[in-house]
Amino acid sequence: MTADSSAISIAPNATQREHIVQRLCTHFASNHLTMEELEERIDRAYKAPSLAELETLVTGLPVMADDAPLPSSSATPIAHTDVSVVDVPARDVLIGIMSGHMRRGRWLVPRHLKVFTVMGGVELDLREAVLAPGVSEIEITALMAGVTVIIPPDVRVECVGSAFMGAFEVHQSRDTVVTATGDRVVRLSGFAVMGGVDGKIRALKNAVKR
Repeated sequence: MTADSSAISIAPNATQREHIVQRLCTHFASNHLTMEELEERIDRAYKAPSLAELETLVTGLPVMADDAPLPSSSATPIAHTDVSVVDVPARDVLIGIMSGHMRRGRWLVPRHLKVFTVMGGVELDLREAVLAPGVSEIEITALMAGVTVIIPPDVRVECVGSAFMGAFEVHQSRDTVVTATGDRVVRLSGFAVMGGVDGKIRALKNAVKR
């Protein structure tokens, strides 16, 4: 077997599959894919046996300004360093139809994140996430679904969403002292129908108290 054919047969790792899924979601948000095409390609992304087959899922789609190459198998997690505005993706989208999504730990929050969920649940934990200075907007559409956004006390929160037969609000625990300086802002917007969007200001349990 040649080196090239060997590379083609390499099975993608979880990071590489997620990278392609997020690119597909971005194309869906830009109206390059229909909902049916998105669902079908996401299903294939999680079943693709090789890197070559995985990459064919975005072949032929328009080139996006924030497209990034497929991470190598030795890619390392985001370092605990400050991130500049130019490093932050302009947009991203999370879709949950009768299913759940969860993002925790160290992840890069885009400038504009769209969350669409129907009869499902989404949890976004921002306490260890990388947030660039300025406003990071999370636009949520929740239909008979629940979305929880956990926000660290040093980030300012704006809640401008609305609800019908539901709730769209931010809560602060009694033992959390808000220390937001105003340089980083999370704006929660959107609409909830017979569902709820719950922003929670929480510190990490092992965080050092100053």
